Amino acid sequence: MAKALSMGKGKGSIAHNNREYKAHNVVEERTVENVKYKTQPIAEAYEELFGEAVEKFNESARSDRKIKGSYFEHLFNQDPNTPQAKNVLTGKNKQKSFYEDVVQVGDMHDSGIGTAGRATVAKVLDVYMKGWQARNPQFHVFNAVLHMDEKTPHLHIDYIPVAESKRGLTVQNGMQKALEQMGFPTPDKQNIGFMAWREKERNILGEICRQFGIEPAPPKPRRGVDLLPDVYKAEKDAQRKEIESGIQSLQKEQNRLQSDLEPLKRMEVRADEIQTKEEDGKDRHKHDKTIFTGKESVTVPKEDYDKMMEQSKAYRVNRPKIKKLDEREKALDERKNALDERERKVNNINEQNKKTLAEFNQAMQPLEQHCNTGGDALGFIRQLQAENSRLKKIAEELRAKVATLEKTLAEVKETAQNALENAWNRCGAVVSAINAWFNPCKEITALNKYVDKWASADGIDPNIIKEGEISKGIQDILKPKERERLP
Repeated sequence: MAKALSMGKGKGSIAHNNREYKAHNVVEERTVENVKYKTQPIAEAYEELFGEAVEKFNESARSDRKIKGSYFEHLFNQDPNTPQAKNVLTGKNKQKSFYEDVVQVGDMHDSGIGTAGRATVAKVLDVYMKGWQARNPQFHVFNAVLHMDEKTPHLHIDYIPVAESKRGLTVQNGMQKALEQMGFPTPDKQNIGFMAWREKERNILGEICRQFGIEPAPPKPRRGVDLLPDVYKAEKDAQRKEIESGIQSLQKEQNRLQSDLEPLKRMEVRADEIQTKEEDGKDRHKHDKTIFTGKESVTVPKEDYDKMMEQSKAYRVNRPKIKKLDEREKALDERKNALDERERKVNNINEQNKKTLAEFNQAMQPLEQHCNTGGDALGFIRQLQAENSRLKKIAEELRAKVATLEKTLAEVKETAQNALENAWNRCGAVVSAINAWFNPCKEITALNKYVDKWASADGIDPNIIKEGEISKGIQDILKPKERERLP
């Protein structure tokens, strides 16, 4: 027979777990059957785990940053020796003083007091508990009890997450870091690491059950703390199908109400306006009745008239019921709209979950391949982080080189443009000089105009340049050439 495996978060009450007071659901004569695996005071546990790290931290820390008192008091502002410390406390950084897992196999019907399976279930839980600490080195168990004095045997495992850190204290209370250091990373502050760890523990419990001849039943989600992404998706699909089924049922109910309402609505037509009067003087019509409906009147046989009167009476009697039916139909429409909106939200959530699951699976593929070949998950993650840092550094260097090249290219472009402009101007001067060789008078006149133009452009008064000086100088240069050309 299959038995359900239950793993959930407990409230965390050390006094209840150790039976320091009598609870209403406890069978006292069976309390002696309880098994206490460990009952370490929480003050002693915190000193054992973090005392040395606090001392080293205080030796090098500034006076205003030193931890005064115990690490427990520093985190939770509470003396660990008080009764309040026997319950879960939450610190300012959302750390919890400890965590509790409640583990159970079967239920009160197949494993409870008086059943044949109770002793076997107790052995399963005993084997599971004895291997728990070795499997989870970053979770320090300070209190663990097997309760046999309630309806069904179950374990209370109370533990403190212990994580190594490079900042602050070398050893700290930290659930996420502890999970990562055991090979269950939690990207983007999601709960995936914890759920993967919980699934691993569930599988181990299932294997122990099979060793004792117990077949584990399919897992049932509890309070949403142990659902992996694929299970979560399946649950959402089931919810969507349930909503769709509810919508179909409402539509059928609405159609049925409408079909019941139609005859009653037809009775309403002109029912309040019906008036009668008997016709005088015609024996063959002495049983007929005349119906006045506004401006027109219609004569009908008495039998039809009586039926109409009965229908009218039935309508008046059932008018409150018809009104209620209308209201119910309206309420059904509103509920249908609400279900449609809920279905739309569920579909959006499903799409988002599909996207998140795909991204997660894609990101986890290299890690899974590495682990399947016998590699260390944490070491592989650190290797990926180092590679990511190296690639970021290379990208920054490339961006700096690109910026330098862009600056150099702009300077070269500007220099080339200036050189081209100068070359163009010099070519123009050469052409002008050649023209002046063959037609000096015309070119001198043009050159005078050219000088006037650029003198004005440069802010120089052209009149300052004495008229004829340029032409005179050029003619002096050209005279030898002219003499050479004479026969």
